[in-house]
Amino acid sequence: ENIGVGNPDLFEGDMTLTAEQRAAAMAGQDVDAPASRGAIRRGLWPGGVLVYEIDSSFRRSSSAMNAIRSGMKMWSDNTCITFRER
Repeated sequence: ENIGVGNPDLFEGDMTLTAEQRAAAMAGQDVDAPASRGAIRRGLWPGGVLVYEIDSSFRRSSSAMNAIRSGMKMWSDNTCITFRER
């Protein structure tokens, strides 16, 4: 579960930061605030539909496809986001 915790390239084990965000974090600023993590209204998907394409290397693995579909189902069941294959 905590795979990225020891990764020095990730902030708090799961966030990739820009140079500006990393500097802000080092200065003690909140880099997990909605605006700093991109959770702003102008970045929403039109109609809440996220169009996706799964790389063929994942399509060969039923466990990978099950994990991807399970994750997409979790998001669509708990948010206003829906997924549509390209």
